[in-house]
Amino acid sequence: MNIFHIDQHSVHRLDSLPQEVPSSGYLWLDFTRGEQHNLFETVKQLCQVDIHERHLEDQVTVNHPSSFDSMYDYDFLVFRSVKSIHMPQLQTDSCAFFLIDDFLISVHNPEDEAIPAVVKRLSMTHRRIPQYPEALLEMIIDTKIDQFLGVRTLMGESLARWQNKLLTHNKPFKNWDEIMEFKGDIQTIRTLCEEQEDVLRNWRYSIRTDVALDRQVVEHLTINLSDISEHIRRVLRHAQKLESDLEALLQLHFSIISNQTNEVMRVLALMSSIFLPTTLVTGIFGMNFIKMPGLSNPHGYDFTIVGMIGIAISLIIFFQTQKVAVSIF
Repeated sequence: MNIFHIDQHSVHRLDSLPQEVPSSGYLWLDFTRGEQHNLFETVKQLCQVDIHERHLEDQVTVNHPSSFDSMYDYDFLVFRSVKSIHMPQLQTDSCAFFLIDDFLISVHNPEDEAIPAVVKRLSMTHRRIPQYPEALLEMIIDTKIDQFLGVRTLMGESLARWQNKLLTHNKPFKNWDEIMEFKGDIQTIRTLCEEQEDVLRNWRYSIRTDVALDRQVVEHLTINLSDISEHIRRVLRHAQKLESDLEALLQLHFSIISNQTNEVMRVLALMSSIFLPTTLVTGIFGMNFIKMPGLSNPHGYDFTIVGMIGIAISLIIFFQTQKVAVSIF
């Protein structure tokens, strides 16, 4: 649990929740899931705000979709993003935020990487301090999106790896379950981006219609949130391109397999065409008639073999002149 008192010029870490609202600045109450058992009772006593029970349930849900609710006394925002881009498989989790006048309450998983990054930024004296809770929340979301942008590089590398495997024909491709999982990851990223963009659009609308906020603050937040939305759209466009490229890669793989099958059938057809006349000759002389031309000839066998070889060579020369089997013979 982290409790910060943030004013215009400094950030102070507090050991415990104060008994009354500070006269200047605001409070940031940062909790990991499981630590906030009696938190909201204390918040209710401190700022006289009742948290809706549905929001209390949503804030402990690990993979709750991104959403935004604007209540009379507070705003509730859930932001779902990638847990870590360094994991072997794409995993997501969500952070819940409560904006209550001079409070920002954040609830997240212990593995979240954005919150510690923001705490580190606030500890740097040369960095600009967010002057109001909405600006701090915007900083946290911006940090999450900056980390989210790294997904593009990893997914692009994964696509290149699958391309090498799909277009290498030394052995049959069997990792269809993994490539379907990769396709599912791309769809997950698209879903995340669409949810995030909806949340920011709703929050931006809420800020514009909030008469309690200073107009300069509204303008500043609107510009920054629009910039974050553009970053999300960049990830969304990249995910859409990846999905299109993967589909084209799969179609190319199946086309190559089909061409290989056609090549095998072509070879078999040519071999059949070459040996079909010799098979016919063999069949004729194997009919077991008592009297057949050439049976009594002592050189009949030799003539037949030479004739069969001659027919085969003639067909090979014919196919070569017709450019049908150059790659085979």
